[in-house]
Amino acid sequence: RQVPLYFDFYLNPTTGVRLQGVIDRVDWKADVFRVLDYKTGVAETKIKSIASLFDRTITRRNKTAFQVLFYAWLFYHKGMDYVTFPVSQEKVSAMPGLFNTRQIFNTHFDPRFFFSQAGNSTDKPIEDIAKHQNEWEEGLQAMLTELLDPAVPFMQTDDDTRCTLC
Repeated sequence: RQVPLYFDFYLNPTTGVRLQGVIDRVDWKADVFRVLDYKTGVAETKIKSIASLFDRTITRRNKTAFQVLFYAWLFYHKGMDYVTFPVSQEKVSAMPGLFNTRQIFNTHFDPRFFFSQAGNSTDKPIEDIAKHQNEWEEGLQAMLTELLDPAVPFMQTDDDTRCTLC
């Protein structure tokens, strides 16, 4: 059963926003909550960094990774309200993952997201969103603060070529 999760995120002491998400699937495997999203199209599981997900100058930001990491972060904060078996909050790990229907039956399928390591052949998996919570929340706070600032005109993009298909 899909249940929307809500989290009141404060940008400063007087301004908060209610953030919501509906997660496709959460399962418990090897003492980790896997927060999973299903995709039918092509979706990349590698990212450069958490900061790259918030960088509007990057033309090919990984929107799928942003969505699933957001869901994992949301679950980390609010999902335990819905867990029906005893799990210690201090030991909760929320791993963002992707079930891509085009890849799910591959021999080496791995639902995790990875940080690409420049100059390194081994990418580092994102095992727990809590380890990246501060960087995630800083990016989220900066993005939402700018978006809600009446003094900053809203522009989805400065690059008109990105709008040729919409």
